[in-house]
Amino acid sequence: MKRSSRISRILAMVPPADSGSEDSDLDLDLSSDAPDIPNEIMDIFEQSDSGDDSLPSQMLPPSQESSWLPEAPAVCVTIPSSPSLVSVNPSPDTSETVQSPRTPNTIYSNTSSLLIPIAPRLLRSRRSVIQNQNNRTEPLSSTQREDLIQPRTFGVEVQRTRKRKKERMDFNFRSTKFMWHVDRETSVDSLFQEQVTDIDTPYQYFKRLFDDELMEFICYQSNLYSTQSTGRSVDMTKEEYENFLGIDMLMSIVGMPSYKDYWSHQLRYDKIASVMPLKRYQLLRKYMHFSDNSNVSPNDRYGKVRPIMEHIRKNCLRIEPEKSFSVDEMMIPYKGTRAGSRRQYIKNKPHPWGFKFLVRAGVSGIVYDFFPYAGETTFDDVSFTDTENKYFGLTEKCVLRLAKTIKNPALTTLFFDNWFSSLELISYLRSEFGILSLGVIRKDRLRGCNIISDKDLLKKGRGSYKVMVDNNKKIAVTKWADNKCVTLASSYAADNRETFVKRYCKASKGKVDVTCPTVISEYNQHMGGVDLAGMFVSLYRTGSKSRKWYKRIYYHLVDICVNNSWLVYRRHCKMLNEKKVLSLKDYKLSVSYTLLQKGKIVSRMATNSVKIKQPVVPRPEKDIRIDGLHHIPTVGKKGRCRNCTTGQTVISSLKCETRLCLTEKRNCFREFHTK
Repeated sequence: MKRSSRISRILAMVPPADSGSEDSDLDLDLSSDAPDIPNEIMDIFEQSDSGDDSLPSQMLPPSQESSWLPEAPAVCVTIPSSPSLVSVNPSPDTSETVQSPRTPNTIYSNTSSLLIPIAPRLLRSRRSVIQNQNNRTEPLSSTQREDLIQPRTFGVEVQRTRKRKKERMDFNFRSTKFMWHVDRETSVDSLFQEQVTDIDTPYQYFKRLFDDELMEFICYQSNLYSTQSTGRSVDMTKEEYENFLGIDMLMSIVGMPSYKDYWSHQLRYDKIASVMPLKRYQLLRKYMHFSDNSNVSPNDRYGKVRPIMEHIRKNCLRIEPEKSFSVDEMMIPYKGTRAGSRRQYIKNKPHPWGFKFLVRAGVSGIVYDFFPYAGETTFDDVSFTDTENKYFGLTEKCVLRLAKTIKNPALTTLFFDNWFSSLELISYLRSEFGILSLGVIRKDRLRGCNIISDKDLLKKGRGSYKVMVDNNKKIAVTKWADNKCVTLASSYAADNRETFVKRYCKASKGKVDVTCPTVISEYNQHMGGVDLAGMFVSLYRTGSKSRKWYKRIYYHLVDICVNNSWLVYRRHCKMLNEKKVLSLKDYKLSVSYTLLQKGKIVSRMATNSVKIKQPVVPRPEKDIRIDGLHHIPTVGKKGRCRNCTTGQTVISSLKCETRLCLTEKRNCFREFHTK
């Protein structure tokens, strides 16, 4: 009866359906007897007690269909206690929370005088009402607890893969003598077995890495891309691509604010402008492509340049290697926004924004192997053993991938910084491949090595060091105190031999000798190979700005081919005691001129302004002299022959622009163009 009385008082506050607006005021006498509860509403509560949520069809509004309202989402509803005379809106009891079942429609009660909407989740049984009044709740079962947990997105199952935790090896370091020391060869030049009898031309060295097969492939893909884009081919040929590449190389040395300035009226540069028109250059530049878009894998972030990247990489691996390598990151500068997640940021780099490549280079700066960093998909095309997957993470796998391509790896040496190094990696390289290694290592990777702390070592003075050894795993850790402490781990060097390095001293206001272990000086001597290669590229960087991100990588690969071939050329000159060695600028100019003229018909240059002094005509490259094409004799001013250097002649070659004798007794013209 108490419950019925409450409901009757609530219904007394609701005005009749045909009443005016003034009849809904709250100045009613609530002390009077409440009206009787309609039987239909009592039936609703009786049905809720039985646990059946369904209602007969006569309980719905006669003019409304069952789908009048959209499906109500499942929510957790807190049901407040019934209002009383003391407080019409009491605070809800948060201790009692029930979950509403999904109901497709809003339930209505049909009475003779009014329609009362009833929320689908507010129908409770008499038992729950009694529990609310007595402030008691029944414990939820396990299935009810699971029902209360709602996903963030309806209908979507969230699956999160946990990152695999690497397993660790056990190390036992002691302060004892290292039993696995190896004396490395200090001179690597004497270890080369390649037989060199003559020095090739710069163009021939360059073609060892950037060969005709690669040029034909680029021409084919460019024509295919233009056909796919416009329906017409640009008809790029190998000879035309050589002109295009030669122009780009020449632009890297003779710089101008814009590539259009080389064809402009005010700044025209004939050695470029006379090779091809500006519109043709722009057309080739626009449609130059390196892969078939219809066959590029969507999972390969670098699929646009993958074919030429792998081709150049294989050619670099054919170079006879040195015995010491460094592994480090190389940034290809790029500040555009079209590369997406390929663009990386590395602090303290000369070019912090760009594409990150992992590179293995020699001490001389020759790049032997490389691959781009592509996040989680970096090693999709590489297989590792179970042991390698068990103990090594991303950084260690970078070193392993580059180390596996070393020819004759026994007793070669790898140097890397603290981003790559770990005790497991250094031990594994020697035990599995016979590769010696030395690298700076972080403090949090020295498990099992209770070496002296930085604070205690600095108290001993500048130049102090401490060595800890694990002879079972063939690894030694050396900590040296300079301005700060530095820790190195090695699998071949931990002797107590000392050298001296110059350091500035504030007390004496000058440089003093500081004791230094040999592993420190050896690391400083061999670690800079990748940085040296990056410096060579930055001197004469090929290529102008482009909206297409993959062209920046293409031009970087061209520069690697130029620099690698130049370093091999220098190596051969040193082996043959050649005195005259071309610099990188002259070497690249020679390659550029040969690409522009070899095997091509050269038109006469535009008439230049009056020259004050007659310049010395440079001797043409050998590849141009003996190509046997368009060397037409012309008659000009009399001068000295460039072949015999004793005769005077008026005949010169149209292509070489060189005076040569052509008489009955002496034919320097034929000799110059055949030998």
